[in-house]
Amino acid sequence: MVVFSENPNFDDEKNFCITCNREFASKSSCNKHKFLHRNLIHPKHPTFFCELCPGKFKSDSELRDHIVTNHGDEIPKSLQDDPTYLKCRFCHKDF
Repeated sequence: MVVFSENPNFDDEKNFCITCNREFASKSSCNKHKFLHRNLIHPKHPTFFCELCPGKFKSDSELRDHIVTNHGDEIPKSLQDDPTYLKCRFCHKDF
């Protein structure tokens, strides 16, 4: 099992994943585990798509920030009924 982490840590000399607290029998098995952290946990392909332009994003918050910054008052259909879309993340005031 691979533990989620934005920045996984490894001890390459001991073939040990500090993030998952796992030791590996060989350098190649440790490298396979590193590959999982890089590619399964942090996919190279974005999963959130802007409905208003060809923009692609890795997280919902990146997509929302993009829409507010680049598309102004235009709200995508998928977010029109979302009560949190135009809510301040800091003071929770609705806009």
